[in-house]
Amino acid sequence: MTGLFDKVKAWFKRPINRWIARKLPPAQQVQLGLNSIMILPTRLGFVVLGLIVLLLLLAINYESSMVFALCFALLAVWLLALHWTFQSLSGLTLRLKGSRHVHAGDDLGFDIEIGSADQRPRYAIELYWQPQQITRFDVPAHALVQQQVFYPTTRRGYLQPERLQVVSCYPLMLFRAWSSVAFNSQALVYPTPTACDMPEPSAVHSNQSASSKPAPGFDELASVRPYRNADPLHHIAWKASAKRPADLVSKQFEQHQDQRLWLNYHDMPGPDHESKLSQLCYLCLQYQQQPIDFGLILADGMIAPDRGAKHMIRCLTQLALQPYVAGIQANYSRHADANGGHDAATTPR
Repeated sequence: MTGLFDKVKAWFKRPINRWIARKLPPAQQVQLGLNSIMILPTRLGFVVLGLIVLLLLLAINYESSMVFALCFALLAVWLLALHWTFQSLSGLTLRLKGSRHVHAGDDLGFDIEIGSADQRPRYAIELYWQPQQITRFDVPAHALVQQQVFYPTTRRGYLQPERLQVVSCYPLMLFRAWSSVAFNSQALVYPTPTACDMPEPSAVHSNQSASSKPAPGFDELASVRPYRNADPLHHIAWKASAKRPADLVSKQFEQHQDQRLWLNYHDMPGPDHESKLSQLCYLCLQYQQQPIDFGLILADGMIAPDRGAKHMIRCLTQLALQPYVAGIQANYSRHADANGGHDAATTPR
């Protein structure tokens, strides 16, 4: 019986959704008015309407002026509630300001700016993408209010949210006024981080690098130290030694050794495509907190080693936009051949 009810409900909703989509096309900013607000009685409103009809029948049957007065008073309140519930949404302006980047499985927060252009404050306004997560707030007169409305995510990539529901039952809960707003915007969802073992950085020689650490060598003057008999004469710091006639001073040199790490898609221990991307996402977040340059090797390209917040966002964006494809191994092999024949165990330099 429940399945039949759901099918009938879906059958009725399809033409309604098509009508709403035609009536309210996607936009960056929406102002609610007569053509965009729908209103119907609530359950309490239908109960009050039934009571009014019952009182009217009793008044007609018994010709009671007091019952007529009560019936018409309730009808006046019912009609006033209709007017004021509609007015609680009419004139509101909604604008999508932006969204936050989250990982798949988290709630994505959209920043919605709501404004009232007239002198009437609005009370008990509700916004939600899903009925389980409702945001309630008031809008003062001549004011802008910014609210964060959350949308559940299930997969990575670009997310186009459903229609935002704007609802009000103020002031007497006898009517429900609502509007379905669609914004022409989308948000990026990163893969879900999955913990895995962290590989050690590979040492790649470089003369000077912001990510290098010093090691003994002959590239760059680092400091001076007391002279040793095994030191060559051209290492003696003659100017510094002249200030200390009793002792000779030798120059101490160092060379820089890069700490670079390549995170290779093919080396990830995950059993499938999505697991490998989730593990790469986890490693990017972990190495972001360390002074190490890291790069990505993916099936369809690579990102050179670097560090910093911008580099991490670039890596996570590339992971989020990876295609949902089968045969990823074949794509990887073609990419490896095109980049010098690196196999799965080869660390690029």
